Amino acid sequence: MTVFTRSLEGGGAERVAYLLANEFARSGVGVDLVLQFATGPYLDAVDPSVRILEIGRRLRWSVPWLIRYLRTYRPKAVLGLLTENNVAILLGALLSSYKGRIVVSERNSLRQRRYIPPWIVRPVVRYLYPRADRVVALTNEMADELVALGLHRSKVTVIPNPVSVEHVLAQGGQALDHAFFNAGVPVLVAVGRLVAQKDYPTMLQAAFLLSLDLDFRLLVLGEGEERLRLQQLTDQLGLQGVVDFPGFKSPPWPWMARSDLLVLSSTFEGWGNVVAEALALGLRVVSTDCPTGPREILDDGRFGTLVPVRDPRALADGIISTLAAPKEPERLRRRAREWETERVANMYLELLGVVEC
Repeated sequence: MTVFTRSLEGGGAERVAYLLANEFARSGVGVDLVLQFATGPYLDAVDPSVRILEIGRRLRWSVPWLIRYLRTYRPKAVLGLLTENNVAILLGALLSSYKGRIVVSERNSLRQRRYIPPWIVRPVVRYLYPRADRVVALTNEMADELVALGLHRSKVTVIPNPVSVEHVLAQGGQALDHAFFNAGVPVLVAVGRLVAQKDYPTMLQAAFLLSLDLDFRLLVLGEGEERLRLQQLTDQLGLQGVVDFPGFKSPPWPWMARSDLLVLSSTFEGWGNVVAEALALGLRVVSTDCPTGPREILDDGRFGTLVPVRDPRALADGIISTLAAPKEPERLRRRAREWETERVANMYLELLGVVEC
């Protein structure tokens, strides 16, 4: 079978791609991991039994390559990840007369993704996605979005992202050294690309409000186009020595395991992998109640604190109240075990109709 995505750079969809490919292979399924570009820090994490194939060109030129691939290898089933890749694989299947099973997976809120205009999204969902055997949504809210855009509900299956709790815990035990962990004050951690979606300005404004009453430190793990702007805002708010941007860390779990609380300030998410991984580590969470993942992961606030989007005061208050609450690491880990990688991979294999290579 085939798993098709963009690359193995440090995003959530890319991580899910290699986790699923590895788990499929461990189940005895022959797997091709087809990438537009074979780049990224997750390449070394791919199981040696998984064959990596690189298209080596931009998405618009990928369809001819996919047509040749499907005609040549005729995989039993194909799993697509990310909207743009889903479009390419569905077009490739149509033009190659591919007869195998196709499952495509949406990874983010389609209503919130400003870089894909609505006049493109609606026709894709209404006319192209029905050609897939099944469309996977990460949350019930995302499934409702797909239906509202014109896809029949019978085509949609909700499958959350996988979390390997024991692996996260083991990796979280790795040694690391940073001055913030020796300061004797609470350490907050945020993990994610430095992009507008993550709304780090709201987090920094909340950090400023916190700094008026609390001695703490904030680590922001990630890279992206917003780095310079965020560092400038940090300086303007007088948060030098309180906030640090150590860059992209793979895995981020040792940093999270040594922190007191995870903060997510996003305006939208697909699933919110880092929230689930925080629960796996027994780490308390304060998250914006953004579409579409955090509310479902945290079960309406039973396993973490939810606050309004773009509200620095509410975010600061949520952090203060959560730090004051008792720690319940085992309870949080039990929640995370609901999304163990093997269980999630088996859900995909059932949809794909693949039980053996």
